[in-house]
Amino acid sequence: MAIGDDGNIIGYGTTAGGQTHAFLLAVPEPSTSALLALAAAGFIFSLRRKYQISPRRNGRV
Repeated sequence: MAIGDDGNIIGYGTTAGGQTHAFLLAVPEPSTSALLALAAAGFIFSLRRKYQISPRRNGRV
């Protein structure tokens, strides 16, 4: 396994059947991961607000 100049992980492996396959894994930039995490947090927050039960029902606390 090796890391290429562009940040991709390059390597090869052998399956249980004895076949050899090469692989290339693209590693996202940190800003991409941060944007995905921020979007997921916003989605969860919006669902939490949408389904939040109000403490007041019919004038009673």
